[in-house]
Amino acid sequence: MSRELDGQELPPVKAFEAATGLGALVLKNIEPPNVVEKVFEKVQKSMDGLELDIDIFFGVKPQSYETTNNREKTLAEKINGIYHQLNFLGYYRDTGMKTCRGFVRSSSDMTHAEVASFCHLLLCRDEGLVEKAAAAYEYLGVRTKILHFQATKKID
Repeated sequence: MSRELDGQELPPVKAFEAATGLGALVLKNIEPPNVVEKVFEKVQKSMDGLELDIDIFFGVKPQSYETTNNREKTLAEKINGIYHQLNFLGYYRDTGMKTCRGFVRSSSDMTHAEVASFCHLLLCRDEGLVEKAAAAYEYLGVRTKILHFQATKKID
């Protein structure tokens, strides 16, 4: 798979989508519960012949080559791993990632999901952040409640 992606002229995300048949159009249709498991099932099917571990794939457990592979990752690291991987794969993918501003915005959203995991409530109107955080929280057993609101009237 990596040789196939290395040889592509496409940007890495588009090359991955072309090689696996996955992406935003496929993954955005996945409904809770068990989003992380459902996404992983689709990834596994697209990479026939590879033996994957869901926790390593989503960054919940360290890779064997990581220098700190002998310790359990923190909750923040686990949430970031799941959030980032879901975003890369196309589950409610953030837009504008080609620009510095888009990348910073996406990183900020991921940080909000991580920090909120230590709170009672995550209040947000960003659907993508809400969906990815909800998937990560469910998979990890985080008890933070998520309230997705939509502004109906602009306040001056």
